[in-house]
Formats: sequence, C-alpha cells, structure tokens
Amino acid sequence: MTDPRLARALQDAARSGGVALWWRDDDAARGSGALDRLLALARRYGLPVVLAVIPDRVDDSLAEALAEAQGVAVAVHGIAHANRAAAGQKKQELVAADDSAAQPLLAALKNARHVLARRFPGRALPLLVPPWNRIDAPVVQGLRWAGFAALSTFGTRAEAAGTGLYQLNPEVDLMDWRRREGRPYPDVAAALADAIDARVTGRLPGPVGLLTHHLQHDETAWATLEAVLADTAAAAGVSWPAPDALFARLAA
Repeated sequence: MTDPRLARALQDAARSGGVALWWRDDDAARGSGALDRLLALARRYGLPVVLAVIPDRVDDSLAEALAEAQGVAVAVHGIAHANRAAAGQKKQELVAADDSAAQPLLAALKNARHVLARRFPGRALPLLVPPWNRIDAPVVQGLRWAGFAALSTFGTRAEAAGTGLYQLNPEVDLMDWRRREGRPYPDVAAALADAIDARVTGRLPGPVGLLTHHLQHDETAWATLEAVLADTAAAAGVSWPAPDALFARLAA
C-alpha cells in the first residue's frame, strides 16, 4: 500500500501537470547477483537506469550483464573509486587544490570516458558521477576539456554552476550511510513526497532523482526500492524519461 503522504504528493503532481523521475545506481564494475536483481526490477517496471560505472575496475562481465537490458545507460564513476583525501577528511577521489593538480585527473577522466564508450557503445553518456559525490572546483572547471557535458553529484549541490555543464543530481538516497543499511520504506516515501511537492509548488526545478547502490543493499533497501518503484512506475502524472531524453542537453 502506498504511503499516504506519497499518495497525496502523486495526486497533486497529476493535477498540476506531472513530474519526472529518474534513477541513478552507483559503483557498478562487473556482473553480480545484486546487479541482476536491480536490472530485474528495472525490467519488471519498465524503467530506465543510469548506471555509474568505475572505469578502472570494469570487466567484460558487466557488458554481458547489460547485453539484453533496455533503457540502461552508463556514466563515468570517477577513475578507480580510490580515496585520495587527506587523513581525517571525507572520502574523495577527485581532489585537486589547483589547475596543475587537476590536469592528471582530467587526463585520466578523459581516458575513462573513452574506455566506457568503447565497452558500452550506444549506452555511454558524457556524464561524470564523482565517487562519494565529491569533486574539487579545479576538476569541475576542466571537465568540458575532458569531453564531459554533464555532472551528477547529490541533492541541491551546484558544483557545475557557471561552467556550461548540465548538472542533474538525485536527491532521495535509499541508503542510510551512517548505519550502512537500507532506509525503511516510510522514510524514503516521505523524502520522495517532499521532493515531488517541491516540484509541484515550484520551489525546485527539474526531475526528481532516486539514488541506489546495488552492491550495498540489504533486504530493507531492496524492499524499499521495489515498493517505491511500484508506487511510481504507473502513477498518473509521473514520467520516467529515458537517459538520452533526460540528458538531451548533452547533444547541444
């Protein structure tokens, strides 16, 4: 049964002209039972997914897992998903204090984009998803040079402002990272309702994004994900744009 608050938000969205949703899943590198489970849910509900793939860890099993998948696009998820932050700082791979420090990272990101384009023809977006959703400004400033057209971090962050890059972030995370466990359905439903209400009232623009991490999901996360997809997949007034439509500005 749909959470009452989410049901009201969906009804309001339908009356106001609708709302778009999208789905990003992070940390893909190879085929796995968890990835198969995620793809099965996407297939069951007919929904597209943007899969953030770690270039230095990817192997052929991921391409095999995606061979028959419909509506799945891949984005560059950093380089190796390696923590380069100083001791005591929050985890971050794309650390650069200045342009000089950013250049090796940008060269590696440019190569990573080419690697994914070769491995996943027709699926690869010129989209960067920084590991841990953190990236320093000198790296952002050079992303267009590296061939990227878009950036995706989390929430209302606007690291790409003024760069000409398109930024689209998910804002509803199915994981509780402090506890390292899945968030229960009522919590995620409430967060999703708030995000939809923000579009209906005009407080925030653009699609509402869900964020998942298939390799980290416990049974709570899987149950919450399935419930949320069931709530929204066929709801009146909800659209789920395909990745190539969602990121239409990338072709500009």
